[in-house]
Amino acid sequence: MDNPIIAFPIKINSSFPDIVALSELFSDFNYVALEVTLTNSRLSRIKSYLNEISRKLNDKPIYLRFHTLVKQEYDIFEDNERTFLNLNCLIDFISNNYGGGYLVLHSVKEPNETTIQSVSEFVAQAKKKGVVLALENLRRGWSSDIILMKKTLAETGLKAVLDIGHLNSSDYIRFGRIEKHLAVELLSPYLVGAHIYEHEDNGHIPIEDFFSIGEVLKSLYESDINWWVVELENISEFQKTLRLVQSFIDSLKTR
Repeated sequence: MDNPIIAFPIKINSSFPDIVALSELFSDFNYVALEVTLTNSRLSRIKSYLNEISRKLNDKPIYLRFHTLVKQEYDIFEDNERTFLNLNCLIDFISNNYGGGYLVLHSVKEPNETTIQSVSEFVAQAKKKGVVLALENLRRGWSSDIILMKKTLAETGLKAVLDIGHLNSSDYIRFGRIEKHLAVELLSPYLVGAHIYEHEDNGHIPIEDFFSIGEVLKSLYESDINWWVVELENISEFQKTLRLVQSFIDSLKTR
């Protein structure tokens, strides 16, 4: 496939990166790509920042996707009015301002038959507004079980984002309950992106080599998953990982 789009994460606790610095960060590309964490309380601020990027970087395409917090008020399987109102606010923001797009969700609350049905209906409603809802695997809890996650995706219509750091940090990998490349194989019919870093330990730990994630990246590349977020907010760590990922992609092309 063509090179995947590699994106920088903008998180809730971080200050927005300087726009010139963002442009320099993507100096080797003809685009700027961002995955932005949304909360209901800062939608106006995010819109202003993204509008400013569009004005100042109009010589480069800007690719955007969006992300939620791992919190009860955004957990789609909580299946209550407040959660759906919160998520609808984010969905309408994406639909009205950007014509649609992707919103990555997380869930701690394990699905059941009732919530599977209501989530399926909610996913269909979001799709009508042009917004694709995708579920990210977490380090712990039900979504760390890749087989259960696949079943839930099939039943609800949710898409998936594979978080490699969460996968590496999960008991399913640590105790050999599933091989990493099989996680990609199982989820590939639903995958729309990936988060790339080594593992999670009081934060996201950057990769030093490809011993622990190479087979996953290879599987993602061969499965044509073309949205890769290097999920490191530190710009120097992002740049270092970006160079490593680029070299890995180049090596796949020569095989």
